Order: sequence, then C-alpha cells, then structure tokens
Amino acid sequence: MSLDKVVVQGRSQGRVPGVLEPPFWVMKMDIIEAMSNEGLFGNQFGETAWNWDTDSKSKANSLLHAVSNFEFIITQITTMKCLSILKPLSIKLQKRDIDVYEVYNHIKDLRCKLQDIREDIEKYCSDWYNIATTTARKANIETSMPRVVGRTQHRSNVEAGTPKDYCKRALTIPLLDHLISEIDTYFDPNNDPVMSSLLCLLPALLVSRQGNPVQAAFQYYADDLPSPQVFDVELFRWRRKWLNADQDLPRSAVQALEECNHEFSPNIHNLFRILCTLPITSAECERSFSTLRRLKLI
Repeated sequence: MSLDKVVVQGRSQGRVPGVLEPPFWVMKMDIIEAMSNEGLFGNQFGETAWNWDTDSKSKANSLLHAVSNFEFIITQITTMKCLSILKPLSIKLQKRDIDVYEVYNHIKDLRCKLQDIREDIEKYCSDWYNIATTTARKANIETSMPRVVGRTQHRSNVEAGTPKDYCKRALTIPLLDHLISEIDTYFDPNNDPVMSSLLCLLPALLVSRQGNPVQAAFQYYADDLPSPQVFDVELFRWRRKWLNADQDLPRSAVQALEECNHEFSPNIHNLFRILCTLPITSAECERSFSTLRRLKLI
C-alpha cells in the first residue's frame, strides 16, 4: 500500500458514519511500511521545482534534510521489521471475540519470535542493513554513522568500527530488548496472580495443576460467588470431570463456560463469566468513545 493510499484511507474512514476507523497504531504501522518502500526514496529525492511559499519551502527542506540521511533509513527499516511482528497481534486485540487464554498464547508465540531474532541478531541485522544500503544507494545517500565523542548526553555514543556494527549495537539490539522487556512487563500472567489463577480454571490447565490453583481468584471474587462455602467441592468435581473425560479439553473461556453447568457448579460458572468478560485492552472503551463521537457528528 502506498503512502498516499494510507493517508486517504485513514481520513475517509474517520469521517464516514458507521465505519470504524482502524486503530491509530495500525495506521502508523501502515505509514512506516509505506515509507520504507525503496521506490519512495528513489523517486522523490533529487532536483525538484519549488513553487511554494517561503515558509513551506523552508519546512519542506528541513524535512527533506532529516530523512535524506542513512541513519534515518536504517532506523525506518529496522523499526518496520520489528514492529511488523506486533502488527497482527495489535489487530487481533481490537476485536471483541478475543479470548483471554488465546491472547496469552499469541503473545507467548510473539515473544518467542522476537527472542529468536535476538539470538540470531547477526543474520537479521545483516539482512536489514543490506536493505537499507540498497535503498540509500537508489537515493544517492552514502552509508555513515555518527562520530564517537568523549562525552555525550543526547544520543547513543556506541563504539563501532563500521556503520553496520553501530546500527546493530545502537539500534537493533536495544529495540528488540525493549520490546521483549515490555511484553514481559505488561503481558506476563505471572505478574497478575488473579488473572493467572482464573486461567487455571480452564480444563486444559487445571488437569496439570495440583492443589487449589485458583485460590487467588476465589479470594478476590468471593463476594461475587453465590455459595463460596462449597467452592472447594465444586473445584474437585470440575477437575475430576476432565481427568476422566474422553473428549478434547476446552482451551478457551467460552468453551469452558458452555461445558460448565450453572446448576451443578454455580461458583465456577460465575468465575468463567467473569473471565469471558474481562477486557484484554482498552479498545472496547475507545470503541465506545468513537461511537459517541460519530453520533455527535450525525
């Protein structure tokens, strides 16, 4: 998709009532991918007939100077390659029918992909650097790197013998480490004992656990349960049911809720209802705000 199409699509979808505009983060990813196109640099850079006013010409020249250097190109391509792994998950998280356990499985796979790139950094960094040099060559931009000084406060001061090594140490490795660290911070179920405990109600996880793995969720939601005094008995029956089951174990909260009889296991049924309605992100709230905004426009 070209840069012009991305911008026009974003504007049109934001103005048509009844049409949900794509998430801003996804639109930014589309713009980054469009700007990483080799033809964009090769066709736009060069002699241009300026017919604008002085202020517009000055701003355009400043922007052209900012993007017409090798550091910008390698940063653009590296960012696009790393964030393209996150883009499918970002789109998935905006949907209403997303399951909590499914989300954590997607995030786990995504983190493994980032970790694989981090462990094989030499190969991926070399491939991305070759793409950047090809793009720079079409735009008549020389490969370069910032000089190393004795003391600096406003940019990375990484010692490297070549631009390739500099980009790897100052850009690619820190970006990958930051993404992995943020995923571990915000999406690790072990950081939230209540969520981790709720997930253990799923038969696919419960049969491999010993004792009472949902104790944290039981204590947190005890006031929302109809008969918390007999929760331990319900949990015993729920686990025993799936230990002896011949069918496939439910691996989502919706499937488990359908298999849970609210008359035989009212407490567990309520916990599954809570698990099914817990939001993964703030997309649902933002979607409501967008709907109200469109109603005001109409």
